Amino acid sequence: MEGLMALASGDEKLAYQKFRSVVQQDTENVEAYLKLGDLMRKKGKPEKALQIHRELTIRPSLSEAKRMQVEKSLAADYLATGQFEKAAQILEELWKKEKESAELGEKLLSAYEKLASWDKAVAVAERLSRLKGEKGSPKAALCKVMQGRAQADKEDYHQARIAYKE
Repeated sequence: MEGLMALASGDEKLAYQKFRSVVQQDTENVEAYLKLGDLMRKKGKPEKALQIHRELTIRPSLSEAKRMQVEKSLAADYLATGQFEKAAQILEELWKKEKESAELGEKLLSAYEKLASWDKAVAVAERLSRLKGEKGSPKAALCKVMQGRAQADKEDYHQARIAYKE
């Protein structure tokens, strides 16, 4: 509780100390491990956060809700460490479970953009646009342009023209 209060008041150093103390006393406190890992990522140590969150995934006693929290943190860790393919895999699975989550969709879109996976980025951008009730998707259009540029760079001008037309 003290760690959460310190976190809420913006005192990350104290929050870190409190969460660290909690996990030393109670190794079954998944919430404290989650917060500790998230703090590590925020402090610029995403590899350490990744290690903490990965270790949580092997716990057989996790509820489905806790497992999803761990996977969200794990995806954020992978994004922070530049492992976009792994992040995208986790985010895809999470978005299948939480179909209405714009936040997950935005993160997945970001991963696809980093991977230059433009077909998938377009599909996600269009779905996000529908989810938000928007008419048309400027982000999807931008992804199509990027897809066209990628095709032109490969000297596949026919596919580039098709992407630009769409």
